Amino acid sequence: MAALRSISLVGTALVASTVLHQDISMANVTVGSPLEQLHLRRVLMKHQLPGGETVLEGCNLERTAVLTVSDDIWAKGFVAYVSLRIPDDQVSCRGIGSSAAPVADFAATTNQAVRLGDSTERIRQVYGNPIAKRVIGDREMWTYDHGIVMTRPVSLVITLRGGRATKITLGMKPKR
Repeated sequence: MAALRSISLVGTALVASTVLHQDISMANVTVGSPLEQLHLRRVLMKHQLPGGETVLEGCNLERTAVLTVSDDIWAKGFVAYVSLRIPDDQVSCRGIGSSAAPVADFAATTNQAVRLGDSTERIRQVYGNPIAKRVIGDREMWTYDHGIVMTRPVSLVITLRGGRATKITLGMKPKR
């Protein structure tokens, strides 16, 4: 992690602050990077949403993880969201024909080597206690602050089921 000194004008006073920059990435996809420079963009399935957002999706070689990458309305053309999830049906990774997501070679881990299926103990060991927890049915979501990209806070949300990670999401928070 490198420190970057920045100076900003607040009212009529100059204010110096230290901004910490960290690698905010997962599955070798960096939040804030241009979608056009994403090495997987040619092999992932591409969806264009009505608002102009782009969603890319595919499975890893082992077909044990689905990778979703997208921009959003405030960062069109730039990665705003990266998610890994365990396939919850036979169609997403093991389907046939047009119903199957394409297969690509990517590391299905966070930049801290947390992977799908890891235990709550492992996640707590790597990231510490979450800043927020939310329970919905049999799932628990742990939220961590994970830095700032393009002036927007980034959250890491890990969804747990049965004490194991079933989904890991890294994304910019919406502008208010």
